[in-house]
Amino acid sequence: MMEPSINARELALRSAIENGQLVRAEDEFKAYIAWFQSGPRTLEEVESARDLLGWAIGAVKAQSAQVAEELARLIKVADGYGPARRLHTWQLQG
Repeated sequence: MMEPSINARELALRSAIENGQLVRAEDEFKAYIAWFQSGPRTLEEVESARDLLGWAIGAVKAQSAQVAEELARLIKVADGYGPARRLHTWQLQG
């Protein structure tokens, strides 16, 4: 079975990250690292890996910030559905 080229591995990782499929991205990242460590690499391959990982870090940080914003918005909306507050302070005494 032929080993996928660096371009195929890089494209798979980029695709997973761009589509927000972080579980798949983790698997693709592990496969990319395993391929990269499987033998000696040229200077061009090292530079390409550096560029890819720099891009991936930025993309994942941006997605993380977006998810945090969405979570904050959901928490704000969910807080509005709590039990009703008591607006009176009186009580009956008998």
